[in-house]
Amino acid sequence: MKTILFDMYHGIGHTNSSLKLAKLLKSSGYKVVYIGHEQYCSPAIKQGFDFVGHNQDIAPSMKQLELLNKRSMFFENINNLFSDSVIKEARRNLTTFKHIVADIAPDIAIVDEEHTARYFFYKALGIPTISIQTMPEKTPDVNIPPFTSYFCPQEDSVLSRYMVSLLWLRQRIKNCFMYRYYLFKYLGQDSLSITKRLIKESGSSFSQLVSYKSSFKFCVKNTPLLVISATDFDFPRHPKNNVFRIGPLKDIENTINAGSPRFESLCQKLQVLKKSEETFVIFCSLGTITFSYLKKTICFFKKMKKVALMNAKMQFVFSVSEFFEIEQLQPVPKNVTVFSNLPQNDFLQYCDIMITHGGMNSITECIFNEVPMLVYPLSPQWDQPGNSARVVYHGLGLRGKIGRDSPKTILKKINQIKGNLEGYKNNIRQMKKKFEEKNESIEVVNIIESIINSYAN
Repeated sequence: MKTILFDMYHGIGHTNSSLKLAKLLKSSGYKVVYIGHEQYCSPAIKQGFDFVGHNQDIAPSMKQLELLNKRSMFFENINNLFSDSVIKEARRNLTTFKHIVADIAPDIAIVDEEHTARYFFYKALGIPTISIQTMPEKTPDVNIPPFTSYFCPQEDSVLSRYMVSLLWLRQRIKNCFMYRYYLFKYLGQDSLSITKRLIKESGSSFSQLVSYKSSFKFCVKNTPLLVISATDFDFPRHPKNNVFRIGPLKDIENTINAGSPRFESLCQKLQVLKKSEETFVIFCSLGTITFSYLKKTICFFKKMKKVALMNAKMQFVFSVSEFFEIEQLQPVPKNVTVFSNLPQNDFLQYCDIMITHGGMNSITECIFNEVPMLVYPLSPQWDQPGNSARVVYHGLGLRGKIGRDSPKTILKKINQIKGNLEGYKNNIRQMKKKFEEKNESIEVVNIIESIINSYAN
């Protein structure tokens, strides 16, 4: 039995995105193993997949660098520069990582695109790799802007193509600036600089094997890429060699939490209300990784509280994440129910609109549950702005600016969707039909088998 190792980025959403693929491979006779932080791999563990813990980043993460920044950053970095303490720790982490992977002995590793640097470490171990992209494809296309852009392109428009080229130029300048900024800020002790040193020590050339032409970070050249975000949700895109657009691959069963008695009571209440009277339910969640944008998150949910007070006939349900102190919303209006977390996919069947940050998992679940969206991107650095553009492009909902829109503006957009609810739902149903056809396909298993065979040859 061949072993396939999943090395996903440390985020529950990334693990959730891979579950359907992992199940298909397991049912096809492969042994599937996940490696990473136990907290972020918990959905895979609950699904019964083998798991090997590795809770340490090889190079210092941004979180570790920011923690250093809060202390005596300059003097710490001067000390690290002359003592080589950071690179020594990274070497120890890499040695531990190599021992763990050697014990698993995978036939191939499926590596999250946000873990791109690990490709080189698997290569040093002689393990073939496949990249997996949970967001829209991040390499350039003449018709499609970077996924960090809010711009909605137009087909067969010279002006649109010119705008796209400018956006890609801006993204490349931004990427280069940020790499150099962190290089000087941390005196060569940043994650990319340390990774480059480790890769050089492993006998590979970083500059020859990577491309900075990317919506986010960088990508490895000449490595098979599986794009598991929904192909039909993307803008029209040119085909590329070695890129397999297999999405959506979405495990639409709930994989996070069993419903609590309070959650089940709410569902029963909404079920009764929807049968007996005209009840409009709005669900608001900004995803699972709100800790990096906590101030923005708190401010937005306070706005949403005002929106609820302005329209007492609507029922609002907030999922604020474990990092949010619910007491900050006290007193909670009568038409608002607040959870730290809830089984989102299970709950969406009771909702009329979802207000979302625009993560790919949330959008896919809304489409499968036929729920129109109002998208407020939380992070300008990830795919959320580009996803919001795609929601508008396909007529699946509206979007706004999370810091700029007032409670009145938010309510106005909710009422716009409500006023054309059936129109949005019809567009979503058409998209759902395409999703279902792709989601039931086992084409991806054949693709992975052909990639494994090509490496063997």
